[in-house]
Amino acid sequence: MTVAVSDRIVLRRFDADRDAAPFHALNADPEVVRYTGDPPFADVAAARDFLLAYDHYDRHGFGRWALELREEGRMVGFCGLKRLPEGDVVDLGFRLERRLWGRGLATEAAHLALAVGFGRWGLARIIGRAMPGNTASLAVLAKLGFRFTHEVPAAPGHHGWREHELAAADYHGLPSLRPIRDDDLPVLFAHQRDPVAVRMAAFTAENPDDEAAFRKKMARILADTSSTNRAIVVGGEVVGNVMAFEMFGERNVCYWLGREHWGRGHAGAALRAFLCEHDRRPLVARVVHDNAGSLKVLARCGFVVTGEDEGFAHGRGGKVREILLRLDGPPA
Repeated sequence: MTVAVSDRIVLRRFDADRDAAPFHALNADPEVVRYTGDPPFADVAAARDFLLAYDHYDRHGFGRWALELREEGRMVGFCGLKRLPEGDVVDLGFRLERRLWGRGLATEAAHLALAVGFGRWGLARIIGRAMPGNTASLAVLAKLGFRFTHEVPAAPGHHGWREHELAAADYHGLPSLRPIRDDDLPVLFAHQRDPVAVRMAAFTAENPDDEAAFRKKMARILADTSSTNRAIVVGGEVVGNVMAFEMFGERNVCYWLGREHWGRGHAGAALRAFLCEHDRRPLVARVVHDNAGSLKVLARCGFVVTGEDEGFAHGRGGKVREILLRLDGPPA
């Protein structure tokens, strides 16, 4: 099961048969496990037994995920979240084959995991632990925005750690997704009044200045159990929304992003996250013909142009030419 994707990485649930050999090899490298305190597995069978017994997904919904390099199509490490036994604490962890160090892959994967934790699972904070000598992991935590909180002294048979913390409101990396709330509506209403953004949208309000009509429409959309709706959040701020709904006998997807947030990669990251969470296929998107930005975002996520149609955009005062796109499989 795919959890999150980026341009270079796929995070997915472990598959014991598929991942046992690379998981064993990863933990057999003494440099990889040097600062972890974990012993290597005796053999591939022992690694497979560990993965078969791994129950974090069932118990908590999330866990450590296999890190797959898209250009290789196989597991090359892991990254993800772990609920620790000492209380309501969730830890970020990552591990990567040594040959891939120094390419920013750990940071890229960690951004995906944090966006899932803060967005999909609504975690208020996530911690990160690294041994004092593990300068590479400490640097990754710093890039992600974690702040040092305290030293965890070594216990008998264990190693000491430097513990860091990142709060959801302080995370300014990839966008995260969560259900839309009533207090999001004023922000979303303000975004959809932007005349430049309205011109680029295939689905717009007939009267973008009528807040009562907007709230009534949103209440109807959110009450529709056949639709899926998510707020796009960056650094604790709602910057747009993404949704999937039934129209013309097909499952449609569309998104909205406030204009001040354009050009930062937020739309593509939010759409990828939504597509990983929303696993119903196929999906259709309708884009105003000269909206080059959205056409590029959808293409990068795996949508393919299938034709054209005539639509109605209030922001353009009447009929417009729309490009139709379709996604049948997993996000690209």
